[in-house]
Amino acid sequence: MKTFLCCVFVFYTAPIALSQGFNFRVEDEQTRKPIPYATVYFLDLDYGILCDSLGKVSCSENLPLTFKLKISAFGYSTTLVTVSKTISNNQVFYLKANHINLEEVTVSGSRSVLQRNNVIHIESLKLQELKSLPGTQLSDVMTQMKGVYTTSTGPGISKPVIRGLQGMRVITLLNGLRIENQQWGGDHGLGISDLGIGGIEAIKGPASLLYGADAIGGVLYLYDESYPLQGKFQTGAWTNVESNTLGFTSGFMYRQSFQNKGLAIYAKSSNHADYSLPNGKFAENSRFKEHAVKASYRMNKNNWSTHVRYAFSFSSIGIPGHTHDSIIDYTVFQVPDQSRSERIPDQEFSNHFLSWENKWQFDAIQWYLITGFTSSGLTEYEEKVTIPGIAMRLNNVPHTLRMEYKLSKRLSLSAGLQGMVVHNNNLSIATEQLMPDAWFFDEGVFVVSDFRYGKWNAQAGARFDVRRINSTESFKGKDPIQQNYQSINFSSGLVRSSDKITLRFNATSGFRAPHITELLSDGFHHGALRYEIGDINLRNEKATQFDFSLESHGEHLQLIINPFYNFMRDFISINPLDSLVYGLPVFKYAQFKRVDLFGADVGFHYHPHFAHRIHMDASFSYLNSENYGSDQLALQPQNRINTVLKLSLFKWKKWDFEDVVIHYQYFLKQQRVAVFETPTPAFQLFNCAINIRYVGSHQWRFQLGVKNIFNVEYIDHLSRLKNIQMPQSGRNIYVKISYQFNKS
Repeated sequence: MKTFLCCVFVFYTAPIALSQGFNFRVEDEQTRKPIPYATVYFLDLDYGILCDSLGKVSCSENLPLTFKLKISAFGYSTTLVTVSKTISNNQVFYLKANHINLEEVTVSGSRSVLQRNNVIHIESLKLQELKSLPGTQLSDVMTQMKGVYTTSTGPGISKPVIRGLQGMRVITLLNGLRIENQQWGGDHGLGISDLGIGGIEAIKGPASLLYGADAIGGVLYLYDESYPLQGKFQTGAWTNVESNTLGFTSGFMYRQSFQNKGLAIYAKSSNHADYSLPNGKFAENSRFKEHAVKASYRMNKNNWSTHVRYAFSFSSIGIPGHTHDSIIDYTVFQVPDQSRSERIPDQEFSNHFLSWENKWQFDAIQWYLITGFTSSGLTEYEEKVTIPGIAMRLNNVPHTLRMEYKLSKRLSLSAGLQGMVVHNNNLSIATEQLMPDAWFFDEGVFVVSDFRYGKWNAQAGARFDVRRINSTESFKGKDPIQQNYQSINFSSGLVRSSDKITLRFNATSGFRAPHITELLSDGFHHGALRYEIGDINLRNEKATQFDFSLESHGEHLQLIINPFYNFMRDFISINPLDSLVYGLPVFKYAQFKRVDLFGADVGFHYHPHFAHRIHMDASFSYLNSENYGSDQLALQPQNRINTVLKLSLFKWKKWDFEDVVIHYQYFLKQQRVAVFETPTPAFQLFNCAINIRYVGSHQWRFQLGVKNIFNVEYIDHLSRLKNIQMPQSGRNIYVKISYQFNKS
């Protein structure tokens, strides 16, 4: 009701927007010469305009009283400006020439801001950059980000790990919509297709101030590709094949921007057989397939902009290494023949994501409202192909209402409420239940202040959250429960940014309420190959992180050093018991009094004037943990060196031989292991690719590459197939061809 009244108030008190449009131009800050074909992007309205050859822009579209522009051009630093109703025609905006331009405008924080001015260090990369060496799954592609890893059950099931934390401790958002998709299961994938995704941002560490309960380990924020520039039309298709899984993916895209509207439609289908091992055999039942569609529509009118998005994906994934035998012969899971036909055990996932985003722009105030509906279905088949062992449907209705108020040129305030209503339901077609039907109710209120003075930016805020869990039925002799969990969290930080140096420090806290699986589970989880038992007495997990970063912005070299310390209390873990149920090991949830995670991410980007065609990115991610009063914390990733060397080639007529990319990863040995966990030796991987483009209104793009060039046999420490000694994929040669037609 409150949300509805706020919306009514906004509609009926909206002042008149600028209807006459405006003109301006973009120039070089030093030479005062125009910058031809600079891109001007209206962040709040989600569309862009291209300057003409004289750096001029003329916009006749109705615009709100206040809006943000992101102005960028090749060879210049990106700038972010706020334009108000006092703007005069023919105003000039200046860009500073910069040999290296890695400046991004982040959107996962409470407001759009240039990264160097952000109090929170946010890892931000565009998907096109991440996909110069494509991964099979979206979470595999994310591992090129510092401090981000992946845990997998073969190539079809993978999910992100941020600084050693995963699953329910990492929140995933798609264009601001919170995704709930059975992430409690380590064998359940991310559930989001890379279809139409434009970029990824990672907040590493507690972020409960912005996103509430569960954001204790970090946040992954995925956002869609931008619409074409104003008045442009694009359509295209692509296909790629992979030698290792005999896999193929084909897709289609249509996008258009016209007047104050935009439309985008995507579709894709993929199919992969069992993956090939370095020894020439195949991982039995590691096959998978996926189908996905996606559509979005935007419209802006005066001071109001709205965005409707829908995405659907379906995947069928084999579960390799499944057995009830107490004594396992690991060689039986490596077979001489490769197949892609479906067989049991198998998991099927279906996901619907619908969101409705609204913004209202005024002179000193902005309202933001997003709501939607997500539905995630999980079905596990073990004994029969027609009758599932587990079948569940998780429905979620999230909402966020936020107000941003500019008190003065230096001080602004953001406040709002955020929550969700979740229902998890067991379907009657299943033969078993791992947990009872349950409702989850979340609601939180927050306030954040931002203060800017010269080169200094400061931010502080607090938030109060309540989560209520109601199970609706008795479950294996246990009565229904009604549990309430609540927490107060804070965030504060300071950043000083100049042309050469950015210094940043912040302290944040977060919490995670126990999940229904941790409280009441009592049954077989075949995907995880274990029998799980919950504990009704579990308490909130709590975390406090101190994060410092030093960034150097040189003419040829950019460097970042980012140490952190995450102090966690009442950490919930699942531990093995010395017993078996029908051949499966028994695990029980328990709580550790204190766990510390600490380490650093170090990276640099090198792009010298004297070798203009060379780009080099390198990073080192170090993580350590201490579990006080108990054994070492399990499933901690290996420390990693990640290096990408890119050599730009040449152009010949309409052919652009873009670059050759060499990718090197070195994973250090992991010897700090928990009970029943084995160490992992060091290993190194080499990948390479070449990218070629045919430029014109009909644009073709060709990618050819090899992953794991030397066919190294290795097992990642976070692989869920490590317990059956199943190696990762061997050498994989891929070819991708894409076509795009552009028209004004």
